[in-house]
Amino acid sequence: MPGESYLPVLEGMRAHGIEAVVCRNEGGASYMALADAVLTGRPGLAMVTRGPGAANAMVGVSAAWQDGVPVVLLVGLVTTDERDRFSFQEFDLRGWFGTTSKRVFVLDAPERAQAVVEEALRIATSGRPGPVVIGLPEDVLSARVDSRDPDPAPIVSSGPDPAAVLEAARVLEGAERPLVLVGGSRWTARASADLARFAERHAVPVLGGFRAGDRLPSTSPANAGWIGFGAHPEAWGLLADADALLVIGTALGDVATRGWSLEPPRATAVIGPDPELRGHISPPLRHVVGDPVRALAILADADIACGGGWAGRLPAIHEAYLRSLRPVRPGQRRPEDPVRVAEVIGALNDRLEEEVTVAYGAGQHCLWPQRFIPKGPFPSEIGLQNGSMGYSVPAAVAASLRQPERLVVCVAGDGELLMNGQELATAAQYGAAMLLIVVDNGSYGTIRDHQERLFPGRRFAVDLRNPDFAAYARAFGGEAFRVERSGEVDAAVAGALAAARVGGIGVVHVLADELDIGE
Repeated sequence: MPGESYLPVLEGMRAHGIEAVVCRNEGGASYMALADAVLTGRPGLAMVTRGPGAANAMVGVSAAWQDGVPVVLLVGLVTTDERDRFSFQEFDLRGWFGTTSKRVFVLDAPERAQAVVEEALRIATSGRPGPVVIGLPEDVLSARVDSRDPDPAPIVSSGPDPAAVLEAARVLEGAERPLVLVGGSRWTARASADLARFAERHAVPVLGGFRAGDRLPSTSPANAGWIGFGAHPEAWGLLADADALLVIGTALGDVATRGWSLEPPRATAVIGPDPELRGHISPPLRHVVGDPVRALAILADADIACGGGWAGRLPAIHEAYLRSLRPVRPGQRRPEDPVRVAEVIGALNDRLEEEVTVAYGAGQHCLWPQRFIPKGPFPSEIGLQNGSMGYSVPAAVAASLRQPERLVVCVAGDGELLMNGQELATAAQYGAAMLLIVVDNGSYGTIRDHQERLFPGRRFAVDLRNPDFAAYARAFGGEAFRVERSGEVDAAVAGALAAARVGGIGVVHVLADELDIGE
């Protein structure tokens, strides 16, 4: 988001031929940077102005902090002589971001500019990845200094020691019900292939962590699904019954343990980048600090003597996962019947012929895309672990710009869409294509359900009066269809999908019943 506080940076970018993707809100910009980092494994970069701009961008920094994603946020600041004088849009950069970022820099010495940027990129990618914030005083940006050609942005990777990796994996030896749980932001397509080789050869089922359902191809016979809100019951059963657990790239946090209620087996080992193992429920038997991608390269051809308790059941375990991908469609439907979301997802799945990337934010509607829409190879699932709303459309824009060869399917709730739906303008401006499904149930559904559970019959402050989202999408140049009845589903999905496939924005606005959720 352009701001007068860092115009010299924009001029430098223009002079050097660096493209900027101009967003419509700083929150959208920080979300796009986060999604780009997930897709590439390299730091996402966002630039915003001081005060209000930084405040709006905080949402993406907070999400990057909790999800462990490398993001660098550049923030224009007041001139150094105006500091600490309550100047226009002045604020305390370190006070605001100090608790939700790995480091906060303020560039007061012009000759340090290159060193600070390189240090920020290194810190963002080292250890457990995360956000770094750089403050840019306006007067410092106008100074001229000599500089060398910059080094490529580093991807910092540590070990791990091969012997330590093999020792951690030996928690699976002799186990009758061994299990592997994977996730985290440090991942690659090669890591997925190495994971498949290891798990398939040893007949060990693999679960993806929360919002990490794309770490193993769905076709792999070792793929047992994923855990998190809305996961299929068999996946939870595997985790509860495991007598040995190898966790790679992630931790057993509150979602993975169903609110800290699921105790992992004593024979648990963790391999991941975070030396502090933040969010893990209890000390594991073994903890190896290091890059999970390198660890999987070591494990790909390793021999671990697992027990045979689940080996014979692995085909049935994988089949249960595949069944969970198919939404249960309602029975015989008449064209005039109210639409059900399962009909829309089913009609989409029936027409998908290509690999897709799925993007979604937070809310009840996420149960549909994370469970029922088939994804392509990693990276193909763009969703946040920290439950931050408004991510869906910015993430879809970033995914389309970064993966123009892959169809992007974005699912948003009615409340969630209007938090950053204006980034459809960014999509139209830069040619980002997507199929957007808007699940409109006229409420903040997750909050409504919690309220009904705690205060039955006392509904308050959760209902929404929504616009015509199809008309809203058409204002940005989208091809949009409003669906209220079963008989309208097929034509709407076909039309929206056709628009997305030719590089446009196709939208299906689903008028859903408030109880129609992805179960």
